[in-house]
Amino acid sequence: RSQHMGRVKMSTTPGPHDGLGVAAYAWSTSPLRRYVDLMNQRQIVRVAMGQTPAYQAKDTDLFTTVTVFESAYEAYNDFQRRMERYWSLRWIEQEEKKEVTALVVKDELVRIEGLPMMQRIPGLPELERGRRIRLQVLGCDYIELVLETRLLQVFDGKEFVEEDDDEIEAGCETEDASEEIVTKSEEKKTEDAQ
Repeated sequence: RSQHMGRVKMSTTPGPHDGLGVAAYAWSTSPLRRYVDLMNQRQIVRVAMGQTPAYQAKDTDLFTTVTVFESAYEAYNDFQRRMERYWSLRWIEQEEKKEVTALVVKDELVRIEGLPMMQRIPGLPELERGRRIRLQVLGCDYIELVLETRLLQVFDGKEFVEEDDDEIEAGCETEDASEEIVTKSEEKKTEDAQ
């Protein structure tokens, strides 16, 4: 697994990890959780012992395993993101939060402070990354996993935002579907007010 230019990918050849600043990187520390780690450990041990690697460069079993792993890992990550969003929304409702603060991550995407939750805020003015904002909580949609909000305040100053590019991309994918829901919600509220 390598990370180069903000993209993380599974590979059968060594690759750099820009985030860690190393020329070659491999997952191998959790063989009980990830079969790919066990495969990497087999390779390392065989080479360290002067033996032929367990998997050759164009091994079809290796490619199959990597492909299946990537698919399963993405499904797991998607489930994890959705579960975190659901329980974040439940917490907001349980605590009767009327307002939340967030940090701008990218464009209309913000990270709600104190929660593992990214949220797209349609119509958010163009703000620099790291700008802190205050949002009014209008409601929680547990089907679409969307926090319906309205911008109340843009704070002065900028906070440091450290986000993994994969996390931002995943947040964008998760939020793309919710943007339409929030926009429709705002339109409905406008119609109701008229």
